[in-house]
Amino acid sequence: HFFLQCTGDDKRLMPGGTIHESAKKQGRKVLLINMKCGKWSELAAGAGKTKLDEQIRDKVGLLTKLEVPVLLVFHHEPENDSCGSNGYFGTPLEYRQAYRQFVKTARDEQIKLEVNRISFGLVLMGYTYERNGQESFVNCDGVVTNSDVLRNPENWYPGDDVVDWLMADPYDHNSKRSF
Repeated sequence: HFFLQCTGDDKRLMPGGTIHESAKKQGRKVLLINMKCGKWSELAAGAGKTKLDEQIRDKVGLLTKLEVPVLLVFHHEPENDSCGSNGYFGTPLEYRQAYRQFVKTARDEQIKLEVNRISFGLVLMGYTYERNGQESFVNCDGVVTNSDVLRNPENWYPGDDVVDWLMADPYDHNSKRSF
């Protein structure tokens, strides 16, 4: 499982690079890639014509050359980056719009390349699926809070037409907690 940025060259995708070599391992069934592509509002507003879209197309082109199925995740655990200690990438609405644009751009590139090796996943934190309101975190104003917005999976889900795999990252910060 690897993390990529849309920006810049990534030598790990080239022959000899760690992602390329991992894809070539005997018995490899699928490669999980998480990709972050800047502020969600910028990608959502671009309608396929931004520098970010161009960078997504470039990365998809490299991923399809790996000749192994790829499960591509757009900005895993977005609820952790909406606000708080990891920086501000945008609102849940902007995330859903950006996710849709990301998938559209990637699928269009696969069609152009006449390849269909990439499926798309949504990864939310395990806490997000808990509806008990017990988890607290720092909100955009720097206040520790419980949130029905950030910790509600429906607020992050961009739609069945763009999500092939729905996943959760469970965390057990103390041994009394089940997941």
